[in-house]
Amino acid sequence: MRAIERFKEKTKRSGECIIWTGKISAQGYGYFYYFGKYVRAHRWAYALANGTIPAGLFVCHKCDNRKCVKLDHLFLGTHQDNMDDMKRKGRQYGKSRKPPTQCKRKHEFTHDNLFKIKNGSLRCKKCSKLRKLFIRIKSKLNKF
Repeated sequence: MRAIERFKEKTKRSGECIIWTGKISAQGYGYFYYFGKYVRAHRWAYALANGTIPAGLFVCHKCDNRKCVKLDHLFLGTHQDNMDDMKRKGRQYGKSRKPPTQCKRKHEFTHDNLFKIKNGSLRCKKCSKLRKLFIRIKSKLNKF
């Protein structure tokens, strides 16, 4: 099956966006397996339609939906462009927006429940334990 057909099979229309339904990263971006490696789905879609993405540029979302791969919602920009867009839309942390106090599974972000990963971002210990347990159970089930 061709890459374009595989890509389309992993999308669905939702309101104004075309949402990636395949693999999703911890940061909420869609990932697509292409020529032996995973690439961000929105970047792959943009590059397919517009050619190579110049080094140092981001593929940003006008709709602020990280899973969206609709070409009309994507634009090229620098890191600063992306930060300015975020600030303009009120998505930056600061006086008007506080950092999250809990993970997506509603575990509280406390000193005892957080740890840093290699890139410096924080992760929930409870979710990490659940993830490891799930992987162990899944590997045992696969042995049957």
